[in-house]
Amino acid sequence: MDDVLPLNKTWEIWSAEWWKWLLAISDNINPVHDTTGELQSVGQPHPDVMLLAGTHSKSAERTVDIPEGRAIFFPVMTMSASESEFANLHTENDLRNYAIQGDQIDDMQVTFEGQPRNGPSIDKITLDRAFLEKYEVTSPLFEVILPQNNIHLYAVAGRTRVVSHGYWVFIKALKLGEYTLTIRQSTKDDLATLTLNCSYDITYHLSIQPKDVTLLPSKSSDVR
Repeated sequence: MDDVLPLNKTWEIWSAEWWKWLLAISDNINPVHDTTGELQSVGQPHPDVMLLAGTHSKSAERTVDIPEGRAIFFPVMTMSASESEFANLHTENDLRNYAIQGDQIDDMQVTFEGQPRNGPSIDKITLDRAFLEKYEVTSPLFEVILPQNNIHLYAVAGRTRVVSHGYWVFIKALKLGEYTLTIRQSTKDDLATLTLNCSYDITYHLSIQPKDVTLLPSKSSDVR
């Protein structure tokens, strides 16, 4: 991995920030269940970075408006381990080892292309497994407050300690225009953590809008 600190934070800290964002959102409006793109704006914590979610489905296609000047950060594949989920994990090392063990690669790929409003088009760029493996990140130990109806469903609500592991991509702020981002990944089964193969294919249609654009929240009345 290179030494660049995206917006003056380490990749490890950004990965923890992403998980804090996702885990704090109730299951019924959580971006991992997004079928259109409208849930990606829920709870966004950073004015200069747009966090994009994975999916709990086999595939997803989402259209997202992003204000000009915002970078984009997302996992290609990632797993977290928390004390609320796994009562037998008692130490930071326990959590770290579990997250790494359950996040084994089968394959992964990211492609990106687009058309700025002013300037030449961006031909398809492909990031393969060998490239993405350079951006393997294990987060520091962090805390989050899980809501009652959280995405783990069986995890106890309240404050919990977490460690995550994954492979991440950071895209610098794009010019006004239309872009297509695809994320493909699959993991291996792992008997030690009872993690089953998880594969998905996500297509993001990203529309970079003027800075004064207002991101609309989900139509759900539960959005706060």
